[in-house]
Amino acid sequence: MNTVEQRTIEGKLRLSDDEQLCPECGAIMTEADRLAEGQTLFVWYTCSRVGCDGQWLRKFAKDIQNV
Repeated sequence: MNTVEQRTIEGKLRLSDDEQLCPECGAIMTEADRLAEGQTLFVWYTCSRVGCDGQWLRKFAKDIQNV
């Protein structure tokens, strides 16, 4: 991967992290699943756009989420 590709991917990931947008196409992500493991909550998101396979996994501390 060259530097330009890496910067483009990093930019998409930052945007997706803040706004829950698909890192592949930019559409809104929807929650697909969640798993609580110890003090950690994992939330799996999938792209809402038909035909896009974009996915995103977020990790939260359970005490922050009050879960």
